[in-house]
Amino acid sequence: MEIRKLPVSRWKDMRKLRLESLKESPLAFGSTVGEDHALKESEWKKRMRGAYFALADDVPVGMIVCAFNKDVKFRHVAEIYSFYVREGSRGKGVGSGLIGRALRMAQRKKDVVKVRLYVNRQQRTALRMYFKTGFEVVGTLNREMKVGGRFYTMLVMEKRIR
Repeated sequence: MEIRKLPVSRWKDMRKLRLESLKESPLAFGSTVGEDHALKESEWKKRMRGAYFALADDVPVGMIVCAFNKDVKFRHVAEIYSFYVREGSRGKGVGSGLIGRALRMAQRKKDVVKVRLYVNRQQRTALRMYFKTGFEVVGTLNREMKVGGRFYTMLVMEKRIR
Protein backbone atom coordinates (compact mmCIF):
# COMPACT_ATOMS: atom_id res chain seq x y z
CA MET A 1 0.00 0.00 0.00
CA GLU A 2 1.17 3.51 -0.75
CA ILE A 3 -0.21 6.92 0.18
CA ARG A 4 0.05 9.76 -2.29
CA LYS A 5 -1.76 12.45 -4.19
CA LEU A 6 -3.36 11.54 -7.48
CA PRO A 7 -3.30 13.69 -10.60
CA VAL A 8 -6.41 15.79 -11.14
CA SER A 9 -7.14 13.65 -14.20
CA ARG A 10 -8.11 10.86 -11.78
CA TRP A 11 -10.94 12.88 -10.25
CA LYS A 12 -13.37 10.03 -11.02
CA ASP A 13 -11.47 7.84 -8.55
CA MET A 14 -12.12 10.40 -5.82
CA ARG A 15 -15.76 10.71 -6.82
CA LYS A 16 -16.26 6.94 -6.72
CA LEU A 17 -14.62 6.58 -3.30
CA ARG A 18 -16.47 9.58 -1.87
CA LEU A 19 -19.87 8.37 -3.05
CA GLU A 20 -19.09 4.93 -1.62
CA SER A 21 -18.15 6.51 1.71
CA LEU A 22 -21.40 8.46 1.86
CA LYS A 23 -23.42 5.34 1.06
CA GLU A 24 -21.57 3.06 3.50
CA SER A 25 -21.16 5.54 6.38
CA PRO A 26 -23.87 8.22 6.15
CA LEU A 27 -23.41 9.20 9.81
CA ALA A 28 -19.73 10.00 9.29
CA PHE A 29 -20.09 12.81 6.76
CA GLY A 30 -21.90 16.11 6.45
CA SER A 31 -23.11 15.66 2.90
CA THR A 32 -25.33 13.06 1.26
CA VAL A 33 -24.88 10.78 -1.73
CA GLY A 34 -27.39 12.89 -3.65
CA GLU A 35 -25.60 16.16 -2.93
CA ASP A 36 -22.17 14.88 -3.92
CA HIS A 37 -23.50 12.90 -6.90
CA ALA A 38 -24.76 16.20 -8.33
CA LEU A 39 -21.34 17.92 -8.15
CA LYS A 40 -19.74 18.93 -11.42
CA GLU A 41 -16.40 17.71 -12.71
CA SER A 42 -14.82 21.08 -11.92
CA GLU A 43 -15.74 20.73 -8.24
CA TRP A 44 -14.26 17.22 -8.04
CA LYS A 45 -11.06 18.50 -9.62
CA LYS A 46 -10.90 21.31 -7.08
CA ARG A 47 -11.40 18.81 -4.23
CA MET A 48 -8.42 16.79 -5.43
CA ARG A 49 -6.01 19.54 -4.30
CA GLY A 50 -5.77 18.61 -0.63
CA ALA A 51 -6.58 14.91 -0.99
CA TYR A 52 -4.28 11.99 -0.31
CA PHE A 53 -5.17 8.48 -1.27
CA ALA A 54 -4.19 5.07 0.06
CA LEU A 55 -3.65 2.85 -2.96
CA ALA A 56 -3.50 -0.91 -3.26
CA ASP A 57 -2.31 -1.93 -6.75
CA ASP A 58 -3.02 1.66 -7.86
CA VAL A 59 -6.68 1.38 -6.75
CA PRO A 60 -7.81 3.89 -4.09
CA VAL A 61 -8.87 2.12 -0.88
CA GLY A 62 -8.88 5.19 1.36
CA MET A 63 -8.58 8.95 1.34
CA ILE A 64 -8.15 11.98 3.53
CA VAL A 65 -8.17 15.72 2.93
CA CYS A 66 -6.03 18.15 4.89
CA ALA A 67 -7.04 21.74 4.22
CA PHE A 68 -5.22 24.91 5.14
CA ASN A 69 -6.99 28.16 5.92
CA LYS A 70 -5.84 31.17 3.93
CA ASP A 71 -7.43 33.74 6.28
CA VAL A 72 -4.74 35.56 8.28
CA LYS A 73 -6.41 35.02 11.65
CA PHE A 74 -6.87 31.28 11.07
CA ARG A 75 -3.76 30.23 9.13
CA HIS A 76 -2.54 28.40 12.21
CA VAL A 77 -5.38 25.82 11.97
CA ALA A 78 -5.44 22.91 9.52
CA GLU A 79 -8.56 20.79 9.10
CA ILE A 80 -8.97 17.12 8.29
CA TYR A 81 -12.09 15.88 6.54
CA SER A 82 -13.37 13.33 3.99
CA PHE A 83 -11.45 10.61 5.83
CA TYR A 84 -12.54 7.15 4.69
CA VAL A 85 -11.11 3.66 4.38
CA ARG A 86 -12.89 0.90 2.48
CA GLU A 87 -14.21 -1.85 4.70
CA GLY A 88 -11.90 -4.52 3.23
CA SER A 89 -8.84 -2.37 3.97
CA ARG A 90 -9.67 -1.51 7.57
CA GLY A 91 -7.55 -2.87 10.39
CA LYS A 92 -4.45 -2.95 8.18
CA GLY A 93 -2.90 0.40 9.09
CA VAL A 94 -4.43 2.28 6.15
CA GLY A 95 -6.28 4.76 8.38
CA SER A 96 -3.23 5.38 10.57
CA GLY A 97 -1.15 5.91 7.45
CA LEU A 98 -3.59 8.46 6.07
CA ILE A 99 -3.83 10.35 9.36
CA GLY A 100 -0.03 10.31 9.61
CA ARG A 101 0.29 11.77 6.11
CA ALA A 102 -2.18 14.55 6.90
CA LEU A 103 -0.34 15.41 10.12
CA ARG A 104 3.01 15.51 8.32
CA MET A 105 1.52 17.85 5.72
CA ALA A 106 0.28 20.13 8.49
CA GLN A 107 3.68 20.06 10.23
CA ARG A 108 5.38 21.23 7.03
CA LYS A 109 3.37 24.45 7.16
CA LYS A 110 5.27 26.74 9.52
CA ASP A 111 2.17 28.69 10.52
CA VAL A 112 0.08 25.67 11.50
CA VAL A 113 0.00 24.93 15.23
CA LYS A 114 -2.97 22.58 15.42
CA VAL A 115 -5.11 20.24 13.35
CA ARG A 116 -8.88 20.10 13.83
CA LEU A 117 -11.53 17.62 12.81
CA TYR A 118 -15.17 16.87 13.53
CA VAL A 119 -16.49 13.40 14.25
CA ASN A 120 -19.92 11.98 14.97
CA ARG A 121 -19.94 10.60 18.50
CA GLN A 122 -21.46 7.39 17.07
CA GLN A 123 -18.31 6.70 15.00
CA ARG A 124 -16.54 4.71 17.72
CA THR A 125 -13.86 3.19 15.47
CA ALA A 126 -12.93 6.62 14.12
CA LEU A 127 -12.86 8.05 17.65
CA ARG A 128 -10.47 5.32 18.81
CA MET A 129 -8.15 6.07 15.89
CA TYR A 130 -8.20 9.80 16.56
CA PHE A 131 -7.44 9.29 20.25
CA LYS A 132 -4.67 6.84 19.33
CA THR A 133 -3.06 9.44 17.07
CA GLY A 134 -3.12 12.14 19.75
CA PHE A 135 -6.32 14.06 19.08
CA GLU A 136 -8.40 15.20 22.03
CA VAL A 137 -11.99 16.35 22.34
CA VAL A 138 -12.18 20.12 22.76
CA GLY A 139 -15.89 20.64 22.16
CA THR A 140 -19.29 19.05 21.80
CA LEU A 141 -21.88 20.13 19.26
CA ASN A 142 -25.23 18.74 20.39
CA ARG A 143 -27.93 18.05 17.80
CA GLU A 144 -25.47 19.17 15.11
CA MET A 145 -26.27 16.62 12.40
CA LYS A 146 -29.69 15.35 11.41
CA VAL A 147 -30.02 12.11 9.47
CA GLY A 148 -33.35 10.44 8.83
CA GLY A 149 -35.16 12.55 11.40
CA ARG A 150 -32.64 11.77 14.17
CA PHE A 151 -30.15 14.23 15.63
CA TYR A 152 -26.51 13.34 16.30
CA THR A 153 -23.82 14.92 18.44
CA MET A 154 -20.57 15.92 16.77
CA LEU A 155 -17.31 16.17 18.65
CA VAL A 156 -14.68 18.77 17.85
CA MET A 157 -11.21 17.22 18.14
CA GLU A 158 -7.79 18.84 17.89
CA LYS A 159 -4.19 17.85 17.96
CA ARG A 160 -1.51 20.42 18.71
CA ILE A 161 1.52 19.98 16.49
CA ARG A 162 3.56 22.93 17.82
